[in-house]
Amino acid sequence: REDGMFDLAVNGGGPLTLEYHKEGYLPVQRPIDPPWRDYEWLPEVVMIPLDPLVSEIDLAQTSADFAVAQGSEITDERGTRQGTLLFPQGVQAEMVLPGGSTQPLSSLDVRITEYTVGENGPESMPAPLPPQVGYTYAFELSVDEALEAGASTVTFSEPLIHYTDNFLGFPAGTRVPVGIYDRETAQWVPSESGVVIKIISITAELADLDIDGDEVADDPAELAAWGITPAEQAKLASLYPVGHSLWRVIVEHFSPSDHNFGITCVDN
Repeated sequence: REDGMFDLAVNGGGPLTLEYHKEGYLPVQRPIDPPWRDYEWLPEVVMIPLDPLVSEIDLAQTSADFAVAQGSEITDERGTRQGTLLFPQGVQAEMVLPGGSTQPLSSLDVRITEYTVGENGPESMPAPLPPQVGYTYAFELSVDEALEAGASTVTFSEPLIHYTDNFLGFPAGTRVPVGIYDRETAQWVPSESGVVIKIISITAELADLDIDGDEVADDPAELAAWGITPAEQAKLASLYPVGHSLWRVIVEHFSPSDHNFGITCVDN
């Protein structure tokens, strides 16, 4: 309509998912259960553009170091944070095309776009959160080449590591629950939880990490239990100062990701 509203005629009597698409913006889905011979209003949504910061990742590089992608630094009333993604040396990537076929990618233009920014954050989410999940921090990992090809996702031969600044001040050792949004099924799917870590000191160019909240650097065996290698410790030492705290989460494929801490009731 001229006023920006729109009408859709659909078969009622069952759940539907409406998809919003606009070039250069992240897609949004909203569920609705329209009744027979009647109408139903959908909630307002806010579509956000892809993060303007692009990280060029060359998977063919022979360095033993991690390749690094970063999103823009975000500041709002909840704090300041930046998403950082580590690609291990030798990792391989492929995009999943319509129909299920795959195509390898040797170079990637990566973006990390946060949904949960500012007062319009809840309306910008890729889909409504389950009722027991608290609105905390959600973002989209995307590859420009995959978007141009219409791919549904990008998968990797081994996990990547995503870090977010601990802008909400959770203590080290706190588990970070993770949900991944599957646009094909229009469902949030639980994924492996991450953990809050803190850089206690730097020794021989390696970050000494506290991953259990006792303010003491944990030994190699404890770090290895989380899959943290000396190479990762070296990269952390080069990226962050002593005393810095981060959320560490494993990434196996690119999709919307929600790091949430649930909803709790407090007796007054």
